[in-house]
Amino acid sequence: ESGRWYRLRVSAVTPGAKPQTLSFVGEACTVYKVANDGVWITAPLTTYPGTAFDITGASRVDFAIRCSPESTTSLKWGRGVAATLQGSSFSSGTGQEATGDDALDLGDAPIFP
Repeated sequence: ESGRWYRLRVSAVTPGAKPQTLSFVGEACTVYKVANDGVWITAPLTTYPGTAFDITGASRVDFAIRCSPESTTSLKWGRGVAATLQGSSFSSGTGQEATGDDALDLGDAPIFP
């Protein structure tokens, strides 16, 4: 659904848990980090906006993400592309939607409850 916020959960596992940068490459998505290893961040979401986040190779990070309908954004982990997000999947409803305890509805603006 165009303009809707989604939660994107990323798990990283590397030998030695070496920290690397997870980057959202593309200008059409707004991204906020909302949790580390399952623990919600209690600071306002605007404290953790960005397109690049340093995470260890033994962690789970949750992001609030909203992309424009015709966008394509790559997720880079270290020096390689780990995934590609297409805004059309979000806007057409073909992406997987979280339900129940996994649901995250941020409405029109990212405001932490």
